[in-house]
Order: sequence, then C-alpha cells, then structure tokens
Amino acid sequence: MPRSLRPRLLPARSGLALGSCLLLLVGCSAELLHDLDDGDANAVLNALDHEGIAARKLRETQGTSSSYTVAVNRDDAARAWGVLRSQNLPPPKLQGLGEVFGHVGLVPTSTQERALLHHALAGELTRTLQGIEGVQQSRVHVVLPEPSPFALPDAARPQPRAAVLLRVSADCRLNEAEAQRLVAGAIDGLDPARVSVVLHRTPRSRSGAVTGAMLASVGPFRVGLESRRALIATLVAAIALVLASGLAALLLLRRNRGYVATLARARQVTAEHSAVGELTQGSLLDRSLRPRPPPGSGENGPTGQRF
Repeated sequence: MPRSLRPRLLPARSGLALGSCLLLLVGCSAELLHDLDDGDANAVLNALDHEGIAARKLRETQGTSSSYTVAVNRDDAARAWGVLRSQNLPPPKLQGLGEVFGHVGLVPTSTQERALLHHALAGELTRTLQGIEGVQQSRVHVVLPEPSPFALPDAARPQPRAAVLLRVSADCRLNEAEAQRLVAGAIDGLDPARVSVVLHRTPRSRSGAVTGAMLASVGPFRVGLESRRALIATLVAAIALVLASGLAALLLLRRNRGYVATLARARQVTAEHSAVGELTQGSLLDRSLRPRPPPGSGENGPTGQRF
C-alpha cells in the first residue's frame, strides 16, 4: 500500500473500532440474582430503583413454573449488591404453618408439637410483618408457656409473650404500637403490653435521598432522568456518525486506489512514448550528419573516366 494512503486509512479503522467499543459499553450487563419469584423480584427492582440503579427483570420458564432473574449494568453490580445486603433482599424463605406441619411424622410427641407450633406462629407473623410496605427485615419470637400439671385450679395461668425485631426504612409509617397490636391479635390471650418491639430505622442513604432518585444509568454513564433519552439519542447519533465516517473513508480509499492505478498507467504510457520519440529523433539526426557526395559525381569522377 502506498505510504500516502496509510494516513487516510487510519480514520476508517479508528472509527470502526470506536463504534464497536461504544456498542459494547452500552450493552454490557451482569446478572445479579436468579430463581426469584415475582414478589421478590419486584422488591429488588424497587430497592435498586430507589438508589438510582437501573435494573431489568427477566422471566425464565421451566415447564409449568417460572422464575425471574434480575440483571444490572456491570459497573453497578458491586453497588447493587451493597444495597441489597443493607436491605436484606431478597428476604429469606420463611416457614409457616403449612410448611412446618407438612413435614411432621405421623405420631409427633407433645414437645415436638409445641415447638412446631411456636416456630409456625413466628414464621406466619414474620411473613405478615414483612408484607408491610417499608419493612426490610423482621423476626418474631413467641413464647406460649404450658400450665403446670401440679398447679391449683384457681392459680393464675402463665401469660404468653412475644418479642419482635423490626428493621424498616426511614419513610416507613409502622410504629411500635401498631406492631404490638398486630402480633397480639394473632395469638390468643396475648396482651399487647407483653409484646416487646425493637424497631430500627435505617438512615436514608445520600445516593437515594439526593442523587439516587434523580440519576439513571446509561451504559457506563450516570445522568439525570430527564437527560437519559437525550444521552441515548446522542450516543446513537455518535455511533452512526463514526460508522458513516469510516464508510466514507473506505470509499475514498477505493477511489484513491483507482486514481493511483490510472496515474501509474498514464506515466507508463508517457514513458513509452518518450522512449519511442527519442529513438526516432536519434535516427533522423544520424542521417542528417552523414556526408553527402557532390551532385553529378560518381565513382569514376565527373566525366565518368577512371584516373
């Protein structure tokens, strides 16, 4: 390739390379969670969206059952993991009455029955509390004391009690009194005053309160929500412009190749004509320099006689 054409080829190669890099940067993503049900997937999406992290929910079907996968941009994966861990998402699978007593043997002992009842009640209450908007994590412990067989008939029966640990978001409206009434209403004979509630409110993160709700991710960039469409349009236009520049450079390169070939053929023809002209001119000059005999003279002199 002629050296004069190499600089013109560089824009085409660099343009195509830049366009490919932009396409890869916009399209790269990482799968964050697998095998989620619809409720857990929506909770994860809501938490990530509140922190300004763009996420996608993908449905996966296997036979008659379906699950969901949550994917985020690769650059946001580490921050997304931190957000989910701080909010205890996805929530752990809890066992209620149906799950607990579904695996009990045919003849359980009285101790097993009471332990299973406590565990099942705690699981049901935990599931109910986590269904409240803003509750990130909950844990319930239920104590149902068994009356002593040696107690007098008029003796006071031991009262049940419960302990509740709640971790809620900063904007959750649930308070201790409401949690006490909810737990006491689910257990027979439980006084709301005997329900201990520890409620911890997570502080509002700076990213979620200030910039998280106002920012969106577009590939490796983070911009305001109102600028997201404009940035996408700008990236698409830039990619189209780069590809068009590369195509124009390739067409110009082909045209220059044809021009160089035509110029080389013209030079070759000119050189051939010059060589033929020089040969012709040299032959004529050689003839003009030869001595000519005087007119009327011959080999035997003017009279034709030999001396």
